[in-house]
Amino acid sequence: MTRPTLRRTLMTVAVLVPTVTGSLTLAGSLRVAADDGATGGAVGVQQESATSPQVGDAGAPAPPTVRPTVGPTDGLAAGAVVDGPPAVVDPLTDLPAWITSGETAPANPLPQADPPAPTGPVDNTVVRTDSLGMRLDAHDGDLLQAPDGTTYLYGTSYGCGFTLGKPSPYCGVRVYSTTDLSTFVPAGAVGGLYAFDHLAGPWQALCAPTRSYGCYRPHVVQRPADGRYVMWVNTHHDAGYKVLVAEHPAGPFVDTGLAPELAIVPPPGGLRYGDHDLTVDPVTGHLYVTYTVIWANDNTHQLVVERLDPSGTTGTGEFVQLAAMAPARELVEAPALFRAPTGTWHMVFSDPARPYRTTGSGIMDAPGPLGPWTNRRTLSADSCGGQPAGVWPVRTSTGRTAYVYGSDRWDEGKGNQAAAENYYGELTFTARGGTSIDAHRCQSTWTLR
Repeated sequence: MTRPTLRRTLMTVAVLVPTVTGSLTLAGSLRVAADDGATGGAVGVQQESATSPQVGDAGAPAPPTVRPTVGPTDGLAAGAVVDGPPAVVDPLTDLPAWITSGETAPANPLPQADPPAPTGPVDNTVVRTDSLGMRLDAHDGDLLQAPDGTTYLYGTSYGCGFTLGKPSPYCGVRVYSTTDLSTFVPAGAVGGLYAFDHLAGPWQALCAPTRSYGCYRPHVVQRPADGRYVMWVNTHHDAGYKVLVAEHPAGPFVDTGLAPELAIVPPPGGLRYGDHDLTVDPVTGHLYVTYTVIWANDNTHQLVVERLDPSGTTGTGEFVQLAAMAPARELVEAPALFRAPTGTWHMVFSDPARPYRTTGSGIMDAPGPLGPWTNRRTLSADSCGGQPAGVWPVRTSTGRTAYVYGSDRWDEGKGNQAAAENYYGELTFTARGGTSIDAHRCQSTWTLR
């Protein structure tokens, strides 16, 4: 697909970070380039169904471009934000040659390090607390391992009283750091807990019940283009997702104001878009989003995998729609896309979709993110007492990669999930002589090593 020529106008957005007193102070800025007057095409592949709605090819406006800005970098640690004239980086032009040319990425394009030895076991039999003794409050979220070996947990917070279906505040996205999935330390750049300032008016207007259905499933990737961190948050209505960018995995994440353009666009009204996942192909460095399309006429939930542009903020029109995966109306959500050590790609998903309730984890296989997707079966009949949250490759202190399967052990059916727990287990790949993934056996305790 040929990228259109874009005309851009720069706008500056303030970046706020917490002070020691918990208030917010200006630390730098982000430049957001608003495009105008350009159009681009989209080409997609729709799997197993020739009748599901698709967007047209022509006339779609080209998406804006996020331009994170930092000052001079001499002597600064990665992720530092400084004052001074901005050094603008355009993720669509200032990219390594292997991204712009479409060639295979070099192995591990971002520096990698192993974490220290674990301090204790991953214990799924206890109430998880953080280093301050407070119950973990991060749900339907994501794990991301940074280049230094630290893993970050992102999740929707319910601690301030957010209750689906009742007037209540939006509690934001909490961030914790861990090296072993045993000890968790509050790590958010905003107030020491949060990924961004959720108390700001726009977030409350967008995400607080009953003005909306809420905002969920914060998922983060480190984009190979420039090492920055991209977060998508599901808002259900309208564009479906908020896109934020940060210099550091703990944030602060800044709202780009960009509405991602995706290949499948359901009719206006209703929830429209549901759970999603962000994935980096470890071989090519390409970015993908797996998202749930919700058809309001019959509440069908279908999964779509679409390649993102190098900035990770919008789709490219290259997609596969996993339609008609079952004879009856499809109802799936909570996707997790990953490449197994066998080289096979897997999609784990909630089968069926049952928000805030225990349900099964389905799985499918493909030779690549865009399919074809086949061999639908069950990974876990009850998602180890919850609903699948994700699958994440995590390097261990011994240098190997563990594939961590997670689920949300919901407080069944309740609108407030502050008491919900997280399950973490390790997937294995010994089936068919070590060429396929095994059905997951739920683990009470294990050690990440």
